Amino acid sequence: MPNALEYPRLGIVVSKKIVRRAHARNYMKRVVRELFRLHRHDIACADIVIRAQKPFAHEDFAQVSAEFMTAIAKLARYMAPIQ
Repeated sequence: MPNALEYPRLGIVVSKKIVRRAHARNYMKRVVRELFRLHRHDIACADIVIRAQKPFAHEDFAQVSAEFMTAIAKLARYMAPIQ
């Protein structure tokens, strides 16, 4: 959703149904937060909620990063007509 602020905001949901262990859920959130922080300047002013649909581990970082960048590109195309 577009927001009235001058910066994007992020919400992350990783449920116990996806990953049972708290340390694994926290790792997933840390990775997404870091990707968001690194690419914040490329993201339009919007409220973004990311919901994990499958677990990932350290070995899957490259794939997660690629999926995040794909999602950001889709968001940019979606937000272009609104701005």
